[in-house]
Amino acid sequence: RLIDSAPSAQAASALKREVMPSEEEDSVSPEETADPLGEARYLVTPHLVHQYANRVLLLTTGTCVGYCRYCFRGSYMARCEGFIGQDELEEICSYLELTPAVQEILVSGGDPLSGTDDELRTLLVRIRASRPDILIRLCTRAPVYAPELFTDDLVAYLKSMRPLWVIPHINHPAELGADQADCLRRIIDSGISIQSQTVLLRGVNDSPALLADLFHRLVMLGVKPGYLFQCDLAKGTSDFRVPLEQSLGIWKA
Repeated sequence: RLIDSAPSAQAASALKREVMPSEEEDSVSPEETADPLGEARYLVTPHLVHQYANRVLLLTTGTCVGYCRYCFRGSYMARCEGFIGQDELEEICSYLELTPAVQEILVSGGDPLSGTDDELRTLLVRIRASRPDILIRLCTRAPVYAPELFTDDLVAYLKSMRPLWVIPHINHPAELGADQADCLRRIIDSGISIQSQTVLLRGVNDSPALLADLFHRLVMLGVKPGYLFQCDLAKGTSDFRVPLEQSLGIWKA
């Protein structure tokens, strides 16, 4: 729907590039790997990564609400694992209880919003019970790909789980359609903070003017623009990667 309603052919092409397979994906550079962040070295459980002292990453599921062609967890996603099981969740929560240095948990995947409402709620309430003081960061592509998942009931439930931030992945101004903007406004109006993350992608958003437009639109909605990521060295993603010198020039601009 966003592609069909894109304001220009260039914008439609950028959105298609994010989600449509291409022959370039078959080209794997020597430096590209299935684990570009080296997360395997920091696994506490099969789905909990403790790489930085004050935060952990929880890979809730191997499914997503959409499949971005540049995904740095493409190899993990290809395993199509379902939502995290109760036994491992208990092990993770015990670890959180015993590790007070952890101040934040990134609830990611896949996409936690690809699970059922019951699965997501069980997960969040168990985390909150184990650590009332921990900041939950709910990392999701759903405000763009499936804004209808953020029902009034779910938004109210997320509010009850605060301190919690929603961290949507948004790459292009054309991803902020009417439904997407309404979803973000409703989350913010509930009292939940939102900080976005964006991946710098060749042929999609590698323009200072386009990124400035995106970040301005987000700010006008009440969203704090957060991370701008260099595309990671995941297998088959070289066609999306902006050369680092160019990336730094865009950042400076």
